[in-house]
Amino acid sequence: MRAIFDVVFQHRFAQRFDLHEREAYVIGRSSECDIQIDHPTLSRQHALLFCHEGVWHLRDLNSTNGVFIDAQRAEEKALQQSSLCRLGDVVCMFVPHQNHSQQVAINQAQWCGRQLTQMRKSWQHSTSLQEVISTAQNTLSQVLQSDRTALVLLDDTYLLSPFDGSTTIVRQAIESGQPCVVHNAISHQQLQHRDSVKRQQIKAALAVPIALGNKIIAVLYADSLKQEHYFNEHQIFILQRFTQLIAMQLTLCQLNDYLNLAQQRMATARELSNNVRTQGNL
Repeated sequence: MRAIFDVVFQHRFAQRFDLHEREAYVIGRSSECDIQIDHPTLSRQHALLFCHEGVWHLRDLNSTNGVFIDAQRAEEKALQQSSLCRLGDVVCMFVPHQNHSQQVAINQAQWCGRQLTQMRKSWQHSTSLQEVISTAQNTLSQVLQSDRTALVLLDDTYLLSPFDGSTTIVRQAIESGQPCVVHNAISHQQLQHRDSVKRQQIKAALAVPIALGNKIIAVLYADSLKQEHYFNEHQIFILQRFTQLIAMQLTLCQLNDYLNLAQQRMATARELSNNVRTQGNL
């Protein structure tokens, strides 16, 4: 039986490993391990993950900081269902990959592709900023299975409703120009005391900058209020394509605003000119 093993880092998208039942996987800090987790709380060879008679097992290889499965320390334990594992201070998620779950993953990937195509089509004949914001937030929420989403626009031309997410991670994305993610926000050294994190009980959050050329014009934000929710690296590709579409559409909205403003000014100028001619004739 195949399975997946996600390594959930505090400041990075979770790294996903596909496991095959015919292989055994040494997990540890050493570069020679099958699953390398470069973290100081892991031993060089920390644990062994293997499948025996159709059941996966996780075994502690005499590590310094131990193996915990569903909050209980274990020398070796069978993993017959989804399990939250902790190796040293690193949280990992083990998920059995049944034929049904494989089809679910395939269906989800196909659905994400269809959503992007549909979003592109719906925007072909629209320059409505509100439609861009609404569509982007709804699609992002479904793709990431997050609780809340926001499209944070940085141009003062656009007026948005108050943003109630983590402004800290949004600023980090703007300053670095790179996607930023945090897991276990309520225990994060910087975020745990922030009003937004405490008030909303945010557990995980991400922010992805949207750039037009060298200028960041917006940030995609999402967070989750669920304890075991995390964002994995397989979602980066879909997010990057997503931000490219949004950048182009925001540009069209801005150009349309400029065009409408120019037309209004031209109409005002024509009206003033006509009034001057009329007064001159009098």
